[in-house]
Formats: sequence, C-alpha cells, structure tokens
Amino acid sequence: MSLGDYAAERLWRLRKLTGHHGADDIRLFRELMGPVAGRPLTRPPAWKSDVTDDHTPVEFSLAFRRDHSPQLRALIEPLPDRPDLPSNFEAARQAIEDVAHTLGYSLETFEQVTDLFSTSLPQGRFALWCGLVMHPSRPPDLKVYFNPQVQGRHRAPELVRKALDRLGLHQAAESLIRPAEPQEDLLYFSIDVGQWENPRTKIYSAHRRLPAQEIIPPEQREPLAAFCDRVCGPGPYARRPLLLCRSFSAAGTRHTMHAPIRDYVPDDAVARERTHDVMRRLGLDRETFDHALGAVADRPLTSDSGLLSYLSLALDEDTPRLTTYVTIEAYSADRTPEAMPWSHTGSRS
Repeated sequence: MSLGDYAAERLWRLRKLTGHHGADDIRLFRELMGPVAGRPLTRPPAWKSDVTDDHTPVEFSLAFRRDHSPQLRALIEPLPDRPDLPSNFEAARQAIEDVAHTLGYSLETFEQVTDLFSTSLPQGRFALWCGLVMHPSRPPDLKVYFNPQVQGRHRAPELVRKALDRLGLHQAAESLIRPAEPQEDLLYFSIDVGQWENPRTKIYSAHRRLPAQEIIPPEQREPLAAFCDRVCGPGPYARRPLLLCRSFSAAGTRHTMHAPIRDYVPDDAVARERTHDVMRRLGLDRETFDHALGAVADRPLTSDSGLLSYLSLALDEDTPRLTTYVTIEAYSADRTPEAMPWSHTGSRS
C-alpha cells in the first residue's frame, strides 16, 4: 500500500461521514500530495514532515459549529521524489498552481508574496504547505502556508511585515508584528485561494512557556483561557506551546487559539473525554467527532496519544467554532493484517 492510498482511504471515510460525495476532492488531494503519494508504506518517510509527529505529510481536521454540518479540511505538505527544502518549495508551488488552474482559481494573491518566502538557502522545518477545504456541493477551496522563518527566525517579523504591506494590510503590519521575542515565534503565514466569501490572511505564532492570559486579546481572555485550561490544563505550556492565529479580512481581525492537546494527555481516550467536555459546553456534535476518530484510528485510544493533535477555538463568528485535528499515523500504525481489518474489504467493519 502506498502513502497516497492510505491517506486517500481515510479521506474517503471522513468524507462519507460528513456527507461529501463524488471523487473530485480525493483526486485533487492526491494531486496536491505530489510524487510522494506513490511511496510504499513499507519504506520510511521520505521527509521528516512537520505536519505530524510521525512525519506523515497529511493531517485532517473537522470544524464544528452549532447548527452547521462539520467542515472537512486537509493539511498537506506536497513532496517530490527526492525531498529537500528547495525541491519541496518548487513541488508545492507546482502542485498549487496545477490545482488552482484545474479549479479556475486566481493566484494573484499567492503570486504577490511567493518570492518573499523563496530563497536559495532556505531554513526551518518546511517550505510550503497547502490546505484543502472541502464542501458538499461545490469545489474545494485552497489555503497556502508559507514559512516566515525561511531566512531564519530573526528575519520572520520582517518577512511577514513585507507580505502584509504587499497585500494592503498596512495597519496590521504596523500594529501586530513586533521584533522577534524569546517567547514568541512566527511559525506560519497563510492566505486563502478560491471562492472564499471573505478571503483571509493569517499569522500563526507560538508562545512558549506563557500562560494563556498573557497571549489572548483582552476582549476574549476569559473564555479562551478557560478553553486552554480544559484542553491542556493550567499553563505555562512547556512541552509544546499554544498557537495564536490572527486572521485579517474584509470582515475584520479575528483570533483563534490552538491548544496542542496531544502533549498534555496520557492517551487519546483522555483527549476524547476533554474534547467531549468542550463540545458539550458549546452544544456541538460529539457523535460525528467520535466517528471521525474511528475513521482514522487503527489502534485503541488508550494505547497512546497523538490521534487528536490539536483543538482550536474561534469566538469571533456568529457562533463559536471548534476545530478538531486528527492524524492518520501512516508511519506509526500497526500494519499487521489483524490490526488493519479494512485492508481486505476497503472499509472498516
């Protein structure tokens, strides 16, 4: 079985339980993965992808809002046959351009900033990622993630400021991007591509060893700090930092808090309990969440942590949005036939 087969099979399961139909999303998903999709899973990872802890270059997520169907998404690191940072960047750029052309999407915004994050001597853990945001009744949208630290951590604020200026977000560039600080890292700079109602530009920053109260904007401090406490326990968060996402669009500036639940639970059974607690408080669909975990898991939840990597909460919309990030553990799952009942039938019984 190839990496692409394994990942696409899990995407098929998740699409089925969220009401998606047709094969276009899966075809585009495999196209975005790049040549690495054909690599047999009997071989080790071709690249130590930072998308997941076991270096699987794919992660899925479901975004839940009350009285809405869950939204299914995929995060992908497109990879060539012989990965390195420069080759990864070119493979990802080509994959994004090809899929955007197939869907008829403009890449104007993408082209405005791409050169800032392209260099002959790249640094960091990744070059270029992309996200696929799926819809039941229309083609998927794209998200593109650039590496602000591609020229080193100290250059990240400068690169992000230049990118914001080029996109006309001058106020954001002046008010929100500070010089690099010891306890804050700018990790991702993302833009939306496709048929978005309000295309967004996002900045993701990691805050090391800080309590949630020192990270969250004052107007949302109490509910988001309580969310972090329920998911990861009280800070400071030394094992893996909280991530704050600042989103800029025509609708205004919004914030999302990402809590790395996998590092603060003994196993995924406890992660599931904590997620249920948050969902219960928000009135969200716990049954579909449980089915999503079952759709990707090939091991008992009590055996380890990591199937559920992050929970994120956004309070800026008409209703709160909780996103659950699930990993497929392509390189850490048990591949014996007894552990993989779907391998003979194409679906889990």
